[in-house]
Amino acid sequence: MHFVHPGYIPILIILVIAFIFLCVIGYNLKKQKRDLIASNKMFKIIAPTFSPKKHIIKIIYLIIGFTLLAFSIAGPQWGKQTVEENLKGIEIFIALDCSQSMQAQDYKPSRISFAKALIVKLIELFQGNKIGIIAFAGEAFMECPLTSDMEAAKLFIDYADYTAMPVQGSDLEKAIKLASESFSSSKTGSKVIIILSDGEHFSGDAIKAAEEAQTQGIAIYTIGIGSPEGAKLIINGREKTDKYGNTVISKLDEEGMKEIAATAHGTYIHADYEESSIKKLVSSVLSLKKGDFGVRNENLYIHRFQYTLILAFIFICISIILTERRFRKK
Repeated sequence: MHFVHPGYIPILIILVIAFIFLCVIGYNLKKQKRDLIASNKMFKIIAPTFSPKKHIIKIIYLIIGFTLLAFSIAGPQWGKQTVEENLKGIEIFIALDCSQSMQAQDYKPSRISFAKALIVKLIELFQGNKIGIIAFAGEAFMECPLTSDMEAAKLFIDYADYTAMPVQGSDLEKAIKLASESFSSSKTGSKVIIILSDGEHFSGDAIKAAEEAQTQGIAIYTIGIGSPEGAKLIINGREKTDKYGNTVISKLDEEGMKEIAATAHGTYIHADYEESSIKKLVSSVLSLKKGDFGVRNENLYIHRFQYTLILAFIFICISIILTERRFRKK
């Protein structure tokens, strides 16, 4: 047996025990009041039609009804049925900039750590669609191909880091091309690339790649990670300096990110600690046309709460209707 709301069970058990406790206290108080009025022998003479047994039965029926009601709230399920589900959704590649500039600390603890947390949030909000993960610096790498398994997609995010990039730089053109070539051949649904980057020192022709993606019906959304005023680059615990010994300041370049998004009919947002802008982006993506992902057969447990609910209603009604009067022989 399974329950829809297993977390409710401890609370419901406490409520049932408390209800039984109150019923027992109520019965004892009523009995004490009767004993104050008269002894058992005298009470039978004063109230000859009252039946203590029926009074106890009424309480028992009420307790059973309340217990069944609590059982129904937990949502009992037993038995299985096969349900055929038509899957529809959008194919989405998330491209993460793993260049050294993403180590800047204008987000805490760093830009790339903030971006990874943001990707986890995006994956959760895109539940039911297909997600792929691409990491890029001087080269672009497929971290996770398109999948409906959101938990698996999250696992691959940890492997994306500048130390895992054999070539440094920020070649967004290669990332866009890799994503464009990795979508399915299906033409029924929308295809989207979401890029998280600080936009600094893009190499390759990212605009040309965005134009080619747009001709294939691929929309590109960009998320700026960083601040326009910039921050120092801390690599392996040391400040990075240029060839003249000056401290390197890495700044967010929004113009390039905006241009790429505009070229491929997407939008640009600047990431911050509030979720409103991210939710707006997600809402925009989810409003696009959904494609067919095929049919999935799933064995689901059957809801049975209605049976225990009916029984609870019957027992409570019996408790209310049942008289405490004893039938007397003529």
